[in-house]
Amino acid sequence: MKNFIRKYPFLSVMALAMVLRLVAMLFSKGYMASDDQFQTVDIAYRWLRVGIWDVDGNMNWSRYSSGIISRFPLYNMLLYLNMKAVILLGYDSLDRIMYGVRLSHALFSLIGVAAVYKLVESATTSKTWAAIAGLVMAAHFAMPFLAVRNLIEMFGGTLWTASLLYLYKHRSDNKLAFLMISGVLAGLAWMFRFQMIFAFWVVPLILWYEYRRLLPALYYGCGVIAMILLAGLADWMWVGSFLGTSINYVRQGLSEGALYSTSHFIYMAVIVAYFIPPVSLIVMYLALRRRFWTSHLALTASTAAFVIIHSLAANRQERFVIPMLPALIVVFVLACHQHHQHSGFFRRHRKLSLAVLAFALTVNIAALGPLTVNYGHKGLVEPLVKIERLSSSKPAVLFMSPEKSRIFPVSYGGFDLIERTYVYGWGDLDLIRDSSSEERRFDYYLLYPLRFDDLDRYKDSLISRVGPVDLVFHVGPSSIDNILHYLNPRHNVTNEAWAFRKADP
Repeated sequence: MKNFIRKYPFLSVMALAMVLRLVAMLFSKGYMASDDQFQTVDIAYRWLRVGIWDVDGNMNWSRYSSGIISRFPLYNMLLYLNMKAVILLGYDSLDRIMYGVRLSHALFSLIGVAAVYKLVESATTSKTWAAIAGLVMAAHFAMPFLAVRNLIEMFGGTLWTASLLYLYKHRSDNKLAFLMISGVLAGLAWMFRFQMIFAFWVVPLILWYEYRRLLPALYYGCGVIAMILLAGLADWMWVGSFLGTSINYVRQGLSEGALYSTSHFIYMAVIVAYFIPPVSLIVMYLALRRRFWTSHLALTASTAAFVIIHSLAANRQERFVIPMLPALIVVFVLACHQHHQHSGFFRRHRKLSLAVLAFALTVNIAALGPLTVNYGHKGLVEPLVKIERLSSSKPAVLFMSPEKSRIFPVSYGGFDLIERTYVYGWGDLDLIRDSSSEERRFDYYLLYPLRFDDLDRYKDSLISRVGPVDLVFHVGPSSIDNILHYLNPRHNVTNEAWAFRKADP
């Protein structure tokens, strides 16, 4: 095995990446942020049930976005085709379909692993340093988890890394066609994640500056512009106006305020934590040295532009930095390579560098296992999966969450959407009876108390209206749900759920 790895480092890196991603595909269920379920998976799954186009001409999207389509539909179209393929195999349950969706994401993420490896190999002419970068991309504690998520940020970041690879191919071979390919890939990344424009706008200027002629910048720009025009035509066909989704996105971004109160330095904090201090602080220092960033100006300037512009925007969320994580891996590995080549401090103090790296590796390995098999929003997803499997017909479900409004991913309840009633306030318990004061039929009552101590109070309120009930199942929070709750209990509730049904007479 040792000889094989030395002889075939690229294949070894890719094999490790695939194994970890297959584990994540099987066990890393649920979703990370609400958009990754309700603006993507939910819409594609609805297209399967009722068709893509509706009488509103908005691909059924207006029902989910207050009449404004502000996302280019390409990602959702790919999700739809992915789901369609799984349905042809005989599975229409969203829980089953998502195995196929996560597998396709895992396979796609390998493009990013390969691009990081090949880019560093091109920049350093060293398979050893390429393997180091590839291993970080393959086995960083967050990467298998992020690779299988329905994140347009991750899709955009993967394509952006491939775009950077072709910039470096041009540096090596001086073929202008590589710059056009790089521009096309940058434009494609933008189709998935609009904010990628914050990174690639600076590249033509850097190319003009570095080569002292306009032609390289024009080749790159032509590739980007071609993809923007293609997106505009697709919008015209899909939503009825040229670049309609992009224009709506810009309007929405300019009109909406901050969704969360976050620091202007949130992205720097995420980067420092992601690359594990003190290693992250050391490599950031190495990357900020003039000798390094002037040697890799397009890479460092585009990365810095993306982070800085995001930091100045009103809406700042941790996940927005995800597209730059592969590029940051490249930046930091190349910075370490240059430091090593110039016999820097840490090369001269081998024991200190090994101690720092050993700490980072220990933390990474400790976090890799639980994060790779984590179940995001388990208490919201798993009860619906269980209800679908327990029901032979379309069930009616009462969601009781009177002290915390939640968005429930009801698509997990079955292809034929469940009948649902929501109790978002104690007065809503009257919905248990219809206008004739007759008790409505519910197959299941899902209770979401804020704390375990509140369960009896919730249960008593339910019993006072429907009579005795029996516990069917209980779904507790996953490890990641517990961690997020511990870090911010006011914002991140555990979503622990108890399912009841009426006791037999």
